[in-house]
Amino acid sequence: MVVARRWDQLGGRLGAIVNARSIAERLGLEFRFVWPRGIDLELDDPEQIFSPAFLDAFEIRPSELNGRPFVKHWEILEGTDSDARSALTTADSEVFVEVHEIFDVVRFAIESIPAARDRFRRCFDEIDWSDDVRRLIDWCSAWPLGADIAAIHVRAGDIVDGRWRHVLCHEKYVPTPFIYEAIERLSEGATKQVLVLSDNAPYLAWLAERFPTVITAAETVPGYGSLTSMQQALADILMLSRCEPVVGPPSSAFSRLAANLGPGSLVRADRLVAPGQERNVLRSGIAVRRKGVAKPTFSDALTARDICWYLDVFGDTLTLREQVELARRAFELDPEFTGALTRFARVGSLAGDSRAARETSARTIRIAEAAERHDDPLMESLATEVASNCFAAIRRPLDRRLPLWLQNRDGRGERRYMQLLLEEIKQSFDRCLELHPFWSARQETLESLGSLIAMAEHLSDETLSVRKRAARSLAAAAYDDVDMREVRPDGLEQHRALAMFDPLTRDLDRMALHLYDALQRAGVAVDPPRLAVARLAGAGRDDG
Repeated sequence: MVVARRWDQLGGRLGAIVNARSIAERLGLEFRFVWPRGIDLELDDPEQIFSPAFLDAFEIRPSELNGRPFVKHWEILEGTDSDARSALTTADSEVFVEVHEIFDVVRFAIESIPAARDRFRRCFDEIDWSDDVRRLIDWCSAWPLGADIAAIHVRAGDIVDGRWRHVLCHEKYVPTPFIYEAIERLSEGATKQVLVLSDNAPYLAWLAERFPTVITAAETVPGYGSLTSMQQALADILMLSRCEPVVGPPSSAFSRLAANLGPGSLVRADRLVAPGQERNVLRSGIAVRRKGVAKPTFSDALTARDICWYLDVFGDTLTLREQVELARRAFELDPEFTGALTRFARVGSLAGDSRAARETSARTIRIAEAAERHDDPLMESLATEVASNCFAAIRRPLDRRLPLWLQNRDGRGERRYMQLLLEEIKQSFDRCLELHPFWSARQETLESLGSLIAMAEHLSDETLSVRKRAARSLAAAAYDDVDMREVRPDGLEQHRALAMFDPLTRDLDRMALHLYDALQRAGVAVDPPRLAVARLAGAGRDDG
């Protein structure tokens, strides 16, 4: 059988279900799906959208799949249909096909895209929906504005003030200035209505108040207010599927499902900004404060994330002073947002304020340890602490704020303090090894941390004079002079090219390269980090 097994929210679950049903139909296999309970309470009752008969026929309990072998869906798509059937027929009778795809319409290698999309839409339509959902489908099919209106999906609920708020999800969050630009562009001079949908009701109301062209599902769909949260979300997907284009986050299963069911055009909001003006639009939007207009209660949290997005994507174009000022502002706007705290700690460490960086890192870890669902907040917090402490360890010989017992002339007290700090670093790194983040590039993060730790450990074995020379070199090194264009793409270019943009690895890579360059100038021979190796290779040199 073919089984959809996802633990996402509604868009992801439905996308996988329709893809699994599509594969099963093509190969003449049984179709099943898992509907997890107890993860998101608003999704606990699938009878809100499916008929009881549909659930009885196709839902399978997770426990029924425990221990059973399975193949990934992409493993059977490369050959012909008969190849796939033969491979499954000769396999263990307990084997099932697990479907994970939630963004794209799955298709076989010999199949055309239009054919696969037609089957995907038909499989969605043929689901035995609940009576409420069937009425929604009928209404949306007859919605007169559907074919002539653009839509914008704004994800700003759970990732801003819910359980996922502790990490900046680049593939799901769109900065507010880009949303403003998209509305103005799609409104075509205030002559055309734009459908805007969001899981953040106050934010949506604010957009509707600010832009007269904005219409919402609540004012458009009959009986929308009496629907459950899950039914409202499905109504939003159905409305989006009638619009062209659909503007949304680059990797949102919610937006992608709507686009796959409709004309299929999903556009990033930043693509609606004049080319070359993206940075200016975002920076101006962050800075603006409209006089005489009351600031909405959710504004601080959004602005803090807008700043972090700006730092992550355009940080290579900013001076260290600008980064420090922006990171501090994000921290002040949302002091419980670990994403703002970690960025403030990292730039503070680079700027030489080791004490503030260490204090902020410790606070961030305490907040992240209480975060639910994914390891990303804790991974980012621990990684930031490791990086900050590595810089602090190397700066120790010049730290005039050290206790008196560390300031003895032979350096023994200072060396002991550095050893204690390295022990703390290793403990945090060992905790990182136990984590499996969802949005961060785990292996690249660990490699960059390993390079930072190796450089700090190397210096701990050197004489006090060498350590002082390294500390002076680091203090004098201009972080702004680290040209990352030699070794990695432009931030916005990379953001648009990747399904998952990882700012943590970008930051750690730059910190490792900055530290390596400072030690090289001090005459300290250490192993180069990943980006230093890439830079040498790009220059056609091999320094061992």
